[in-house]
Amino acid sequence: MKYIYIFLIVLVILIGFTTRFERDDYCYSVTSREGIMQATVNQYYTWSGRYSVFLTIHTTLQLNPKVSNGILLIITLAVMAWALYLNDLPVLGLLSLLVLSRPTDQLWFWGSGIASYTIPIAFSLIMMYCIKTNKQVLAFITAFIGIGYSELTAFYMLILLAYCVLIYRKFAIGACVGGSIGFILLFSAAGNSVRLSTQGEYYNLFESIQNTFANFDVTLRPVVIILLSMPVAIYLGTQFKDKLSIKKYGLVALFTLLSTIFIHYYLTSIFPPERVYGVVQVAIIAFFFALGTNFKFNWLKPVAIVFLTLGIVFTGIRLRNGVNYASYWDAREQVALSTGQFTLSTHDLDEWVQDCIKDYYYNQDMDFVN
Repeated sequence: MKYIYIFLIVLVILIGFTTRFERDDYCYSVTSREGIMQATVNQYYTWSGRYSVFLTIHTTLQLNPKVSNGILLIITLAVMAWALYLNDLPVLGLLSLLVLSRPTDQLWFWGSGIASYTIPIAFSLIMMYCIKTNKQVLAFITAFIGIGYSELTAFYMLILLAYCVLIYRKFAIGACVGGSIGFILLFSAAGNSVRLSTQGEYYNLFESIQNTFANFDVTLRPVVIILLSMPVAIYLGTQFKDKLSIKKYGLVALFTLLSTIFIHYYLTSIFPPERVYGVVQVAIIAFFFALGTNFKFNWLKPVAIVFLTLGIVFTGIRLRNGVNYASYWDAREQVALSTGQFTLSTHDLDEWVQDCIKDYYYNQDMDFVN
């Protein structure tokens, strides 16, 4: 099994280096020309409070755009692996499972998605370890950084903090202080009002709850993809030395799903895109992992192998498509630089994206064609 996990992770890393700029990436790249810190501060005041996202993205964007997302992917995989290792969890197995059962490519193969929804999951695991081992300073730092990645993951980390206060009490003081400061910075940013002004009509609390349940079937599609990870997650749990509470992890998974859908709908008045289900993915995998620690489903190993093998096949296809897209993107860029003509993809149709593309290529007269 170990070699299957390693091979899958290597394929994922190769895919990372076939990714190229799309949508927000052009805008971030233009802003990053001001320098890492200046760009971070400017976006905090003019776009949103996600200070950790801006710092992460503007740091990687100092690299060549053809490798920046790939480098960010490797860093994310390394931080996630370290977080799993600190918590005595099966590193290769769970890391492969997280990548394989992704509800969307944007969680791992898009810089903005990685920074907003994947990296903070790793920070939440590191924060839990620091609290359990009473490392107050590190707990403060990880909570502060983790909460600064996005509003939804901030709520998720606050739920974890509340749990840690009940279980570990004074060990959680450092994390609570860091998390509180981060939460205030995230939601009090001047740029939040600018971003929220681009959203549609807002609903009150009752209407948000009502609409969430009325359209619940729409929001469950990415969950179905995540559920495909069930046999591997249960199998990994059977290899774990300790028994975990099925009830506790089940309630966490259910509450995380409901709160993710509701919070996003209440804050933005639209149903959550698939990339925000990264937190739900982790909660569901944790539940099935806990289920496996309580039972010995030995017959699941061949099922898990089949699932992973199919995952490798589809990941290989994704890599081939990624190589083709990278070739197309590179050729399109050469045309844009030499002739001033840019062929639009489905990701580039919004006017604000096209404005950023003009700035990115220093050409306000860019000719866009479909």
